[in-house]
Amino acid sequence: MYICTNSRAMAQNMVEKMYKEITGNLLENLSDNFVVICRGDSTLRGHYPLESNAILEVFQDKGFEVDGEILIPFFKEGGRITIGGIHYVLREKYLIPVNETEFAKDLRFGYKHADLRKWVEEKTKGSVKAKNVTTISLEILRKGDIRTIESLLMRANNLRRIVVDAIDYLDLKVFCIALLNAIMQGKRFIFRTAASFVPIISGVQPSHGVDQNVLLRLKRNSGGLIIVSSYTNVSTRQLEKLKELERVLFREIDVQNPSEMNNLISFVNQYISDYDICIFTPRRYLKGISNSEIHDTLKQIVNKVNTNISYLIVKGGSTSYTLLKELNKKEAVYALGAIVPGVPVVLLDENSRFGSIPYVIFPGNVGKPESLAEVVKILNKV
Repeated sequence: MYICTNSRAMAQNMVEKMYKEITGNLLENLSDNFVVICRGDSTLRGHYPLESNAILEVFQDKGFEVDGEILIPFFKEGGRITIGGIHYVLREKYLIPVNETEFAKDLRFGYKHADLRKWVEEKTKGSVKAKNVTTISLEILRKGDIRTIESLLMRANNLRRIVVDAIDYLDLKVFCIALLNAIMQGKRFIFRTAASFVPIISGVQPSHGVDQNVLLRLKRNSGGLIIVSSYTNVSTRQLEKLKELERVLFREIDVQNPSEMNNLISFVNQYISDYDICIFTPRRYLKGISNSEIHDTLKQIVNKVNTNISYLIVKGGSTSYTLLKELNKKEAVYALGAIVPGVPVVLLDENSRFGSIPYVIFPGNVGKPESLAEVVKILNKV
């Protein structure tokens, strides 16, 4: 079961209440044979340790003892790897400690340390010391030393934090063998991980593409709408590469001037039949403008533009989930797979405003400079 909370866009008190409610419902309706994974951000942003503490509190209230919390921010498709407990972002051929990237300077979720042990100490305000965080090293994983890993997991108690190195799916597969052995012997863990861990622990083969025939059946004789909300350097570079494509028109969204909204919507409606159209927010932090206000502006746009569009791409993880919830009539969506590595595409419900069209959920911190343009080319080619 996968539950999307979009918690990074929410206030702390709302997040805590929501996580307690979700965890309580899970514990009441599931058998004892389950694990709870808090699928967080691969660049360490988010409500940590608030979300973990909320989950833990409910577990304890229901009489479930939790031995440890396992931290795995590895995300292969996004170039996020962990070596020696230190988390890196891979950019071209260079490994950059995540604390040296723009993500560490996030106004809400910033941090100082790439060493995950020190990051835990920092985020818990010293209540958990770095020296008390266990590391499952790449050396042990690459030796396939299941017994040693299992022994480390079996010794965990009182919510021991455990950081797992990983640079490939194989490392997670080795770890999961030991993990499942420990769970079968009665150990209980909660998890905070990025996307790559979920298919491995679930025994699901990671998606390596979308069936082109499925997309072909959905093809319409009109353009697609591309919304770029994320203003990370990654997103901005992708936007610049997109501008090199022919037959894509661009218009910046003047979020601070709502009176221009009608002009923007008229522009989209005038040209969407013959062109792909990309609308984007300013490439900077807008002081005095909240994420909620930006999302409300984008909701207005998607609720007023021409319904005859071929596809919708939304760049920005929080924004893409907010607009998906706004547009999709059903609570569940059908996932078609990854259109490029790390970028899922889902099928909107036939009763949505745009009908059954591909909806691309494009996280702001994922992809190469040419990835956004590549997605547009794929959707136009089919």
